[in-house]
Amino acid sequence: MKKSAKNSNSGSTTATSPVWCAHCCIRIAPYDQRTVYQGKDYHTDCHVKLHPTAIQEEAKERPKEEVAPRPLVPAANLVH
Repeated sequence: MKKSAKNSNSGSTTATSPVWCAHCCIRIAPYDQRTVYQGKDYHTDCHVKLHPTAIQEEAKERPKEEVAPRPLVPAANLVH
């Protein structure tokens, strides 16, 4: 028995299972940003309220980006 093309792609179009916030117990929409901390999903705002020190620690661990200074342009070269 042959499978039709319609049946062969049916598994790839299924929606992901719902994700619930570990703090407020409200569903996190697929298009919303979420934070996973210690294996639990949170709304970004809920995570900030619960773990403000964790965010500060992550910022300390992250290397700071070095930005090269912009060259100064003499006023004589500016075109008005």
